[in-house]
Amino acid sequence: MVSYCRCYGYDGIGIAIGIIVYVSEKLKKMRGRIVMDDYFYYLRGVRQKNKELIPGEIYHIIQRAPGKELLFVEDNDYLHFIQIFKKMAKKFDFNVNAFCLMPNHLHIMGGSMRDNFSDAMQYLFKSYALYFNTKYQRKGHVFHGPFRVVPVDSERYMIILSTYIHLNPVKAGLCESSESWKWSSIELYYYPKRKSFVNPKPILTLLNDNLKSASEAYRKIISDLEGREEVKIESESKKAISSFLATTFRYFSQIFKENYMKEEYEILSNLDKMAQTKSERDFERLFAKLYAMEQLMARGYDIDLIASLLNISRTTCYRYMKRIKKENANQGESEPQNVA
Repeated sequence: MVSYCRCYGYDGIGIAIGIIVYVSEKLKKMRGRIVMDDYFYYLRGVRQKNKELIPGEIYHIIQRAPGKELLFVEDNDYLHFIQIFKKMAKKFDFNVNAFCLMPNHLHIMGGSMRDNFSDAMQYLFKSYALYFNTKYQRKGHVFHGPFRVVPVDSERYMIILSTYIHLNPVKAGLCESSESWKWSSIELYYYPKRKSFVNPKPILTLLNDNLKSASEAYRKIISDLEGREEVKIESESKKAISSFLATTFRYFSQIFKENYMKEEYEILSNLDKMAQTKSERDFERLFAKLYAMEQLMARGYDIDLIASLLNISRTTCYRYMKRIKKENANQGESEPQNVA
């Protein structure tokens, strides 16, 4: 930034212009990038104006009301949004896999089959905003800003994300069971043969090829997580999914130890065995943690989740990360080079 100020002078105006140019250049470099923040590429998501979305891929869309305002005041508001939602899905060939409408925010899992993702979201949110402002004779923004959208890049994330979406009302204290919340797609996961614009089959078939068996397995997962007090969803937090994963990671790794989370299950098993070892050689435990961290980092897990699983602080986690990078760098330098 100093070089920019030097170009425009060190007086007040020159410094101001230099800062503006510097910031604008930084923003240009950031444009179009996916910023990562949570579990499986989940930090801040892609903003509406800065996204490159692929037709046919699945995404997690999040939208909320500004501050403590509401998106849905009464049942008719929920119903009207769902009506617009259905029209949007048909008009834009948008595939919906799961959704949940909460009083002040909403979650959608799905994606457009054509190159019109932005148009579909604009139609959905602008149509509802017009209805909401007209009905309640208000002006101003109904939504907080551009929607957030995060890629769903693996089968394990598809399953975990769908449970996160459906558990929102229970963990927010709005109902006792996910099934009793009328404004989500959970019922279609329990009764997948019902006709709807929501298609839960891509997620259910990951659990079992037989839809009935898959539905029963999914119901059990939801029921188990509903009954666990340690499983929490902090909807106001930017790291809501990361926090959710920290409290459900062992549960999911146990369920999917034969397929989607085989490596994670082995990592946790080795850590548990090391913790139970009576050996006084602390370096063995340290080596186990370093190895576990390296493997989890390679699989895309974020720093908060890793620190929670290893039962260490973020500071210690960062220190370990530096050590891993240093050792990898030294190993790379020591490797003999092939001479032709």
